[in-house]
Amino acid sequence: MPKKQVTATPGKTTIYPNGYNYDPEVAPFVSSLPALDYSDPAANRAGAKDYIKAQAAGVDVSALNVTDRTIPGPQGAPDVPVRIYTPKQLNGLGV
Repeated sequence: MPKKQVTATPGKTTIYPNGYNYDPEVAPFVSSLPALDYSDPAANRAGAKDYIKAQAAGVDVSALNVTDRTIPGPQGAPDVPVRIYTPKQLNGLGV
């Protein structure tokens, strides 16, 4: 499947080739999303992980505490992994 070609005008809803109306604030980023081949879910999950890693590369989190935890999922489902970011210095603010 070829990468979709989209254009967006800030503040206006845009209808894309897939027929979905994206939120105007999100629309400019849609074209950066990788195309998906729905016939291979495992490859899509791996591609999503690679995409997320690439987007996060170089992000400065040195002023943050980053904690990975899990929270209980629905009954019978696995726990859900979550990442929590909190400032290292609260400057008088409580958390």
